[in-house]
Amino acid sequence: MGEYLHLGRGEEKTGGRSKQALLVDAFEAILGAMYLDGGIEEARRLVSRFFAPQIEDIGDPTNQVSDFKTALQEQFQARQMARADYVVSSETGPHHEKLFAVDVVVAGQPFARGLGLTKKAAEQAAAREALDKLKRELTYD
Repeated sequence: MGEYLHLGRGEEKTGGRSKQALLVDAFEAILGAMYLDGGIEEARRLVSRFFAPQIEDIGDPTNQVSDFKTALQEQFQARQMARADYVVSSETGPHHEKLFAVDVVVAGQPFARGLGLTKKAAEQAAAREALDKLKRELTYD
């Protein structure tokens, strides 16, 4: 979305295209325009398109975990899987507003990836993605 924002030179120079607050403001503006133009159902469809998994998680008590790394390790132990390691695979953005990508690595193989504004947040996101992947695998078994 950042490539479609019209920014002033100062904001452009300070990394405005990757600033979380500006991206949220832009999404809010788009959502408001959708509501004004197409009504509540159009706005609801847009929200569902972007946030359906998170909305579904709200009512699912199995997803009400605050420490996904611990929950993942417990699942791996229960399944007699190797220990999960967390590896920073990339850092992007300006120094004051980096975006980290972290891989969950199991037995030397990438298993899941998460993004966050801190390494810790990216690790939690990666662990959550890994838990979701395990859940999907169980569903298809």
